[in-house]
Amino acid sequence: MTGWFGRKINYLHNFIISHPFTFTIILVNGLVSYPLYDWTTIKYTMIKPYWKGFFSINIESIARGELYRFFTFSFVHFGPTHHFYTSLLILGFVSNLEREIGWQKTMLVYFFSTLFIFFAIPVDYLLLKSNINNVMWENIWTHNYTGASGAAWGCGGAYLLRAWKRKEKPFLWFTLINFVFGLFRKPIQGISDYNADVAHYAAALGMLILVAKYDFLGIRSLTMPETKKSPN
Repeated sequence: MTGWFGRKINYLHNFIISHPFTFTIILVNGLVSYPLYDWTTIKYTMIKPYWKGFFSINIESIARGELYRFFTFSFVHFGPTHHFYTSLLILGFVSNLEREIGWQKTMLVYFFSTLFIFFAIPVDYLLLKSNINNVMWENIWTHNYTGASGAAWGCGGAYLLRAWKRKEKPFLWFTLINFVFGLFRKPIQGISDYNADVAHYAAALGMLILVAKYDFLGIRSLTMPETKKSPN
C-alpha cells in the first residue's frame, strides 16, 4: 500500500512540476466556484443567481463596458458536474499544449481563447431562432455564459495540428468523444440548447486558424512535428 501510495504521490508531484498552469487553473476554478454554489438544492447544485449575474458574461454586460467579465466568467461554473467535466477538458487539452510550449504561452492561449465567446453569441441566436432545437432563446442580450470549457477547447484547437500530424490517438479520441457528447447533451443533461457547444467550437476553430495561418505567439513550429532532413 505504501509503495502504491508513494508512486501516486510521486506521479502527482511530477505532473504539477511539469504542468504548473494546468494544475493551478483546475485548482483555482474549484476554489472560486464551490463557495458560490447553492448547496441547498438536491437535484442539481447550481451557482447562486447573484454570483452568476456578477461574474458571467452576456451582451448586455459587454454593452455596459463590464469587460472584466471576459476574465471572470471562465472561473465560475454552474455546478460540480460542470466543473468536473471542464476539469477533464483541461486535463485533456491544456496539459498537452503546456507540455509542448510551456506554461507562459499556454496561459496566453487559454485566456485569449475566452474572447471567441463573443463570436459564438450571434451564431447561437441564429440556431435557436430557426427552431433547430424546438426552443426560442428567452433573451439573447442577457443569456449568461460561464465556465472554462471554451478556453480549454481553444488550447485544444492550438494543439490539434500536432496531434493530427502525429496521429496521437488518445488526443484525437478524446476530441471525438467530446464532440459526440456535445451532440447528445440534451438527452444526457436535459439541456435544451447547444450554446456551450457553439462556444467550444468557436474557440477551438479560432485558435486553430490563428496558429495554422498566422502563427499566433510563434508557436506553430512548436505545435507541428519537425520534418526530417533528407541526407545529402
